[in-house]
Parts: sequence; structure tokens; C-alpha cells
Amino acid sequence: MVKQPLYQKIIDEMSRGIRNGTWKIGDKIPTVKEQCRHFGVSHITVLHAYAELERCGLIMAQGKRFVVKSNVCSRKRQLHNCLGLLIRPLWAYNPVDIYFNEINYGIQDECCVHGIQYLTPPSVRSLNYFDYANPGSEDDMERDAMAIADKVDAFLVDERLSDTFIAQLMKRTGKPCIVVNRSTTLAIDAVAPANGQMVELLCATALRYGYKKLIFGVGGLLWSQNMMQRREAIFNFLKQNRIAEEDYRIVEDTTTLTRDAALAGVDQARRELGEREKIAVISCSDTFARKVEEHFRAKGLILRQDFGVAGMDGILISGQSPALTTVKTDAEALGRLAVKVFMNRMVNETDPVKLYFPDPIFVYGETL
Repeated sequence: MVKQPLYQKIIDEMSRGIRNGTWKIGDKIPTVKEQCRHFGVSHITVLHAYAELERCGLIMAQGKRFVVKSNVCSRKRQLHNCLGLLIRPLWAYNPVDIYFNEINYGIQDECCVHGIQYLTPPSVRSLNYFDYANPGSEDDMERDAMAIADKVDAFLVDERLSDTFIAQLMKRTGKPCIVVNRSTTLAIDAVAPANGQMVELLCATALRYGYKKLIFGVGGLLWSQNMMQRREAIFNFLKQNRIAEEDYRIVEDTTTLTRDAALAGVDQARRELGEREKIAVISCSDTFARKVEEHFRAKGLILRQDFGVAGMDGILISGQSPALTTVKTDAEALGRLAVKVFMNRMVNETDPVKLYFPDPIFVYGETL
């Protein structure tokens, strides 16, 4: 990477301070002499930086001092052509799920295609072991993000980092953030699975195939915002299609309960709907869908005759025999899309923020 000019470091630090309110409009900023001591540079370097800040309308001369004129730059900012990746790193291969590895590949390859550099701080490794109930690792992440903030144009942020963290990061760095693999309540861009479409596709297919009774397996709501949106989409589908309460059951917390407890919930739902009925189990995850398929077949139930099952995401476990019916999120395409959103944001800073998602892919499989 090309070494950052000393004057650019001063520009970045002063711009960030003006944006986050360290220096308010009308405030005097440090003198040239004070900045020489602070940054260990010559007065020529400081004057160069102040001239750039003045040209973009952030400061103006007032007597022998400079004061803050505006907290909005009137010129396009200098781009570093570099992304900060606050994304969990590659995980050891396993035969069940390489979903985020595929997102990583999409991000990195798209950066290579467009000549974009990226920096990944060491603390992102903790995201592979993230505890939602105790997100203390966010403190280390913020420290590491601040260390690279002056070298990057924006951050791609892992779904496991909270909106509170992201808002604080943007305030402190003045850099835009793009959330990867979930939506956000913040007024920023995000790239996520098409959760509503995925639910709609599976539910409509189950009804079209003649299933009259439906069981929905929903993961723990604290586990994933995607799971919350899928749960909401299920209730929207039931309401819009006027599915009677006696024709469906919801089994909650399938990703947080033990395997036996979650499957016991499915058995109870099946008994309530009628064990002689042909039932479709629609799971918000492929992993639990596979557990249901194996569980029902072990009980002697016949696939597609006594029951059907479908999942979401299209992770590796869905391809095992018999192949699951699922709606796949193209994780590599999602990663590539995140980089494209970054590129667009750098060129069109004032465009409205948006939630982007790759088109879901319906995989017919052998289980519905």
C-alpha cells in the first residue's frame, strides 16, 4: 500500500474532529505551531493540510487563526481506494456450512477485480466466537477500527456487530459503513438475504404441492435478525393467505434449544395438527430442516407421503442425500454486492440509503 502523506493524516484527523463536534462552527482550531508539535511535522506540512481544509470549506482564516466554517465538506473527499473489513475471517472448512467463507470470497475477489485494497484488523477473529449475550469484543473491534480509519474509505461491518457499535464507529471516524448479511435500523446501506421472498417461495410451493397442514421452525430471535425477519414474513404469509390457526403451528427457538427439545416441539405440533395429515415442515434454517427430515424418517414416516420438509439458506448440509428443498442465498454474490454498494456510495454520496439483496435461488430438492 502507498504510504499516506503526512498532511493527509492531519486532514483526516481534523475533518473527523469537526464532523463529530470536537470543534464546532466558529471554534478556533489548533495553531500551526501546536500542530507541528502534535504531529511532529514541519509548518509547511500543516499549512498544506489547512489549505486543503480551507478549500473544501471546513475552515476559514480569521485574523491570524483558523476557525471552523462548516462541518460539511463542499468537495469530494480524497479516496484511499481501500476498504476496512470488520468481517469474521475464513473459518476451517466443514461439510455442513461454509456460508460466511463464501461471503468472504465474494468480497475479496470483487476487490481484486476492481483493484480495491482492504485492511482487516486482528480482532475480527473474535467474531467467529461471538457471544450475543456478552458482546465485549466490540471494544477491541472499535479500537482496531480506529487504528485503520485514516487509511480506509468505508467499513464493511459483520452482521454480528450491533447497530450501537456501528453508530459510534461512524461518529468517531466519519466513515460510511455497510452492514453485511443483515438489515439495520440505521440510515445506512446494508446487504442481506431476501428473507421475505425466501419465506414466500417456500410457503407458496408447499400449498401448491397440496400440503394442508404447516409447521414452521423458527430460530431463537436473539440469534439473528434474519431469523426475526423470516418469522415476521411467516406471519404475513399466514395472514395474507388466510391460513386458519388449526392448520399451522410455530415451533420457536429451534436454533437455541437442544436437538431433542426442538424436535419434541415438532412432534407436539404434529400431534396437534393430526398425525394422519400430510404435513410440511418449513424451517428457517437448513440445519434444523435436516434434523427434522432424519427424525421423521427414523420414526418410520415416508418422505413426501406422510411429510415434507424444506429449509432456507442453501448451505452445504442441504446437498446431502436426500437433497433438501431449500431457498439458497448466493453468499458469494452477497459478498460481491457489498463491494459494489461501497463503490456506488463512494461515487454517489448523497444517494438514498438502501437495503440490497441477491436474488434468492429456489432449489427443488427431494424433500417437499
